[in-house]
Amino acid sequence: MRIFIFILAGLLLLPGLAFANSPNKLTPENIQAFLDESSRVTHPETGYDVDGIKSFLKDHLSSRSDFITHIIYDIEGFPPQERKFELNRASFIKNITDGVGKIKDYTSFAKLVEHDITNAGRKAEVVVVTSEKGLMPMQGEMVPFDGKSRCSQILSWERRVGVVVNSANCETILTIENDQE
Repeated sequence: MRIFIFILAGLLLLPGLAFANSPNKLTPENIQAFLDESSRVTHPETGYDVDGIKSFLKDHLSSRSDFITHIIYDIEGFPPQERKFELNRASFIKNITDGVGKIKDYTSFAKLVEHDITNAGRKAEVVVVTSEKGLMPMQGEMVPFDGKSRCSQILSWERRVGVVVNSANCETILTIENDQE
């Protein structure tokens, strides 16, 4: 179960990334556009394979990016448990790609709720709220989970790729149904 919880830590951070096409600066609209795209990145029906996901993430994650998430696991029938994960770019990408195909019926929705865009659109501090659902393997069975996250991020603009994530710090509540009592 530990490996799947670690993979979930990466998946829960993914919709908090930010994307941009033109114009040549960060805007609330192109940040939200990426939130929508990043929610689709790990869905099999989008056409992204593992290499496509890696390429996408490598384009939009700073080489020095870091990701921190505090997760409260609310597992039915057990007291809540809290864990903190700290991931660098390489471990974040590995967790996402390792999780492809292991989480079933995964859906997510991310919304930009706060933004402070500075330096003529080249930097931003944003807050993103994400809701996620799916089935994860736990003790040999697929069990439903529901995640709610609030992530603070620092973004920058790079001419070649658009938005680049420099850091993300998330607070997550992950509810897991446990019918194995």
